[in-house]
Amino acid sequence: FNGSALQRDLRVDISCRSTILMCEPLVFGRAAMGEVLDNAYFRDTIDIRRNGRRVFLDKTLLQGDIRAQMARPHVGRGAGAVALVVYIAQDADIRLPNVRGLLPETAGASVIGTDVLVMRALASDGFELRRALMPVLEYLSNTELPKCWML
Repeated sequence: FNGSALQRDLRVDISCRSTILMCEPLVFGRAAMGEVLDNAYFRDTIDIRRNGRRVFLDKTLLQGDIRAQMARPHVGRGAGAVALVVYIAQDADIRLPNVRGLLPETAGASVIGTDVLVMRALASDGFELRRALMPVLEYLSNTELPKCWML
């Protein structure tokens, strides 16, 4: 929301045989409520390690007029919502083609390292972001997501 300030550091440590599916959606104001973020601060660090060794690191910093920053073509192209999905598993590279097939034009996915699939998505608002995420999350989790996530 406008005037907000969030600074977060998330560190996840997994064992060598662990699998992780992480989804981090961010909505920059509720479009239906006319909310605009022209004065906010958001700093986020996500650090995932396996047996103490870093396998993924992501840092994001947005401050001031976030709406104007997200409007820039090479930043957000006007997106009001973004998401990061990280899937770490032995079958990450095998799942990549199917994940890419589920994505809208405003999303992309790659495998980094040997077993880390990373996906990013841009959307006009939270509803469109959820529509893009649900098929991917169901596919990667091998399960139907809770109905409350579909609202």
